Formats: sequence, C-alpha cells, structure tokens
Amino acid sequence: MKFITCQTLDINKLQQISKLTYKQAFNNILGEANVNEYVNSTYSKDNLMRELNDPNYHFLFIQNKDEVIGYGMYTIHTDFLKIERVYILNQYKGLGAGSKFMRYVENTAKEMKKDVLCLEVLADNKKAIGIYEKKGFRSSSEQIIMIGQKECPLLSMEKELHYD
Repeated sequence: MKFITCQTLDINKLQQISKLTYKQAFNNILGEANVNEYVNSTYSKDNLMRELNDPNYHFLFIQNKDEVIGYGMYTIHTDFLKIERVYILNQYKGLGAGSKFMRYVENTAKEMKKDVLCLEVLADNKKAIGIYEKKGFRSSSEQIIMIGQKECPLLSMEKELHYD
C-alpha cells in the first residue's frame, strides 16, 4: 500500500472517488438526497481545485498494487494536523488502508513537531468513532452542521502526540 500526492491534473479522478466513497459511506446514514446535495457542492471541481491549490491541504490517493482504492486528506494548522477525510471504496475496506493513512498522518504530525492530531466525525458514525477511540482519540466537542437538509451532530476528536 502506498500514498500518492494528488496533483491538480488528478482533479477528475479525485472528484470521482470523492463522490463515490462519500455516497457509499453515508447514503444509509444521511439519505441519498442529502448526500447528493453535499457532494455536489463539497466535491465540485471548483471547490476541490481551491483545496488542491491551498498549500495547507494535502490530498493523497491510497493505492493498493496498481489500483487507487481510496484517498485521504489532511490540513496543516499552527499547533496541530487535522485528518479531514479518509475514504476507502467499499470493496477494499478491511485491508487496513484507513489505519495506514492515519498512521502516516500521525508520523507527519510528529515530524512537524505538532502536539495534537485532530479529526471530526458524524456522531451517528459509531463504527468510525470506535475505531478512532481505539487509536487514542478522545472526544473534545460537538457541534451541529447541515448536510443537505439534515441537521447532523459532528463530533470533534483529538489525540495528544507523545514523543519518545
């Protein structure tokens, strides 16, 4: 498994995998209409291009053998790194790709001497929350966001980084 930095020329591939993986992950939780409204704005080419051109945003395709099986994105902040997206195509879940991406970002945060690794997760996504808690993340706050026409509680989680 390897991570390949997304470039602006990868915009079509990034948009396609963004929309597909988000729909796979959240149609059942949020409803198809809400998901479609969200992906059409968040994963528009304009929005993705803006993010790709921001030096604090880092998109990485997750590749297994010669096939892109998902992607992850993290952002750099003054005191922390934030895991923004970790999406794996359904047929490749269970291979540890998401965990490997999270470990990669944690190591990057340590190399940058950051003290905290952050992420946000929908409060209804109990499976993901359980995974993050096993990796040492703890809930720090909650807010309500709109996804389409649905109010969704969004949980912020943090992990303090320790240096040996």
